[in-house]
Amino acid sequence: MKNYAIAIGALVLVGVGAWWLTQVREARVPSGGQTGPLSLDARIGQEVSGLDVRIVPIEVLEDSRCPIDVQCIQAGTVRIRARLISGLGEANQEFRLGQPITTETEVVTLTDVLPQPKAGIEIKESDYLFTFAITKRPQSIVPDYENATYVIEGQPIQLVNGRAETPTAPGSATKVVTTTFGPAAIGDLNGDGHADAAILLTQDAGGSGTFFYVGAVLNPVDSRSVENAYLLGDRIAPQNIEIREGVIIANYAERAPGSPMTARPSVGVSKYLKLEGSRLVEISGGDSGGGSILPYNSGVRGTVSLGPTCPVERIPPDPACADKPYATAIAVYRTGLKTPFVLGNSDASGAFKISLPPGAYTLSATGGATLPRCNPVEFVVAPGAYTVASISCDTGIR
Repeated sequence: MKNYAIAIGALVLVGVGAWWLTQVREARVPSGGQTGPLSLDARIGQEVSGLDVRIVPIEVLEDSRCPIDVQCIQAGTVRIRARLISGLGEANQEFRLGQPITTETEVVTLTDVLPQPKAGIEIKESDYLFTFAITKRPQSIVPDYENATYVIEGQPIQLVNGRAETPTAPGSATKVVTTTFGPAAIGDLNGDGHADAAILLTQDAGGSGTFFYVGAVLNPVDSRSVENAYLLGDRIAPQNIEIREGVIIANYAERAPGSPMTARPSVGVSKYLKLEGSRLVEISGGDSGGGSILPYNSGVRGTVSLGPTCPVERIPPDPACADKPYATAIAVYRTGLKTPFVLGNSDASGAFKISLPPGAYTLSATGGATLPRCNPVEFVVAPGAYTVASISCDTGIR
């Protein structure tokens, strides 16, 4: 009897041990200070975390793996959509088995998918177990772009705390004021693995014009300096600047061709700049020297309208009292943030289209001091799609 009880206890311990090992396999969390590689296992809808990264698998997009009991001429692959959350923000990413996704701070790879497929047996989404490998990228010192020297129209300008004042001519009391504009984009511009910076600069000589440039500063480990700042234009409406695959992308709005300088910038423009030697040069959208860096193939589109336009609603509706298109300024915010991610405009027909990376956003249109009043709209951008999000602005007419 005693031996029987010992056997039962052993079986219980084995069962508990097996359950514990399963839990450890499904969510292995690192201790502090690790840089990886770290392995995390997750199922659909399960959040796992480690190395300041959180991953939530959302859905299986493709499972074309060869069944283990069939001889195939191609191995196939697995594609899934998962939410990736790190210090750089949150976005839905498409993971492909064995192909790493690299951000500024980490490399995340879908390394394994279980169970292995068998001929004639369907795998339910709830049965999938995904293994992700996370490795932190080595961090380098970010260049001090607010206290750097930029060469603008052939003249070196030394900024101090993001600002410089230089005489327009020797002995002149008139000053040319150069300042940084907005946050810098951080990324590797010359392929050495270290963080470089790109920043928008403004230059005002005291007249009616304000000229915008793109400047760049290389990491201190590189002894070279960038020989030029690139002119974008006069009195443009900058939106944002980023570094993607070694290419600087400056997004802004300029005036329509033939419009006076007093007109509001309304035409969206993206400039692509690359460092060649020590100079910034413009390239076409797809000429990155090794892969496409075209603008995001996702974003938001819609219309801004004003209404009501008549004091009394009529039945049947009077076409003359329909809502009117509204041309105004638009701001897009990352959900939970107060600084605009992108600035844009709706045109005379009220229409707008803004390219954005996948994620959650709030859309805001500019109304009047009191009226019209435009209510913000929350929306989510999915990979490879443009979300439709229209804004209605209340005129106050009743």
